[in-house]
Amino acid sequence: SGLVDSDALVSVLESHKKVKALIYGHTHNWRVMNGDKSGLHQVNLPPVAYVFGKERPNGWVRAVVREHGMDLELRSLNPAHGEHGQVTSLAWG
Repeated sequence: SGLVDSDALVSVLESHKKVKALIYGHTHNWRVMNGDKSGLHQVNLPPVAYVFGKERPNGWVRAVVREHGMDLELRSLNPAHGEHGQVTSLAWG
């Protein structure tokens, strides 16, 4: 969301098999979309301040990159948030 040519960008990235993930932000919505048949993972980073919905987390993401993937751990500014500390693993070959 936000880009007029989002579909074109994703299409270009998917055409390059070495590209494993698109990491972006500024949409204020923490979300990870694991690579479907194209293998391109999309990571929408959380906001560090203002959230659009009270139920959504704000904070940062700790990323650990491995040879065949990456682990993303949400570090919410509110440690009581239900998603704080949640780890999402991305895999690629």
